[in-house]
Amino acid sequence: MYVERGLERGVVVHIGPASKASFQSGRKVFFTLAVLTLLSIGLSVVFLSLNVAIIFQNIFYIPIIIACLYYRQRGLIFSIVIACIYFFLVLVLTPGMELLIEAGVRVLVFIVIAVVITYLSISRNRGLIDIAGLEQAENDLRESETKFRSVFEEAREGILLIDFETGTIVDCNPEFERQTGRRFEELKKMKIWDLRPPEWSRQTGRFITG
Repeated sequence: MYVERGLERGVVVHIGPASKASFQSGRKVFFTLAVLTLLSIGLSVVFLSLNVAIIFQNIFYIPIIIACLYYRQRGLIFSIVIACIYFFLVLVLTPGMELLIEAGVRVLVFIVIAVVITYLSISRNRGLIDIAGLEQAENDLRESETKFRSVFEEAREGILLIDFETGTIVDCNPEFERQTGRRFEELKKMKIWDLRPPEWSRQTGRFITG
């Protein structure tokens, strides 16, 4: 996604394919979560009105898991709200204290599951961020190497890279090959002092090798 500023038309926001797909996926998750939440509440009202206090509670797990998985902290808050709604429905629609105690226990179970799912989702998201950061660093390094190689190859001055400890020629650019009249395949088999006048070779060799 990028922003284009015009003098007369103001700001135009361009959404790329990836951003558009992510936006559409987010809408689907939100719509699914809303439908499942309303369905869970509606079925709870129906079953409790018919004095049926089993099975329907399990439906609440689905929106709780989806909310915590996709929305993390906000999903956890949402799940706590759903759990409280469930408890309120049981409190209003059922007279028995036994069912109310069971509902309280189930609310605690809802919250524990929501906390666990939220924690796992946050951990997974951090892992994905770390991987994305490493990939970006690798891309930046690759781009820097490409730029360096371009400058190295196109320089008008001869450039030579050597191993300081051994004096071995590691790399050179085309201009250095032209100046010395030697190809890199030949140069990489040589030491740096092999390119100096004979009277300098012994002195340079002693300096590099210590």
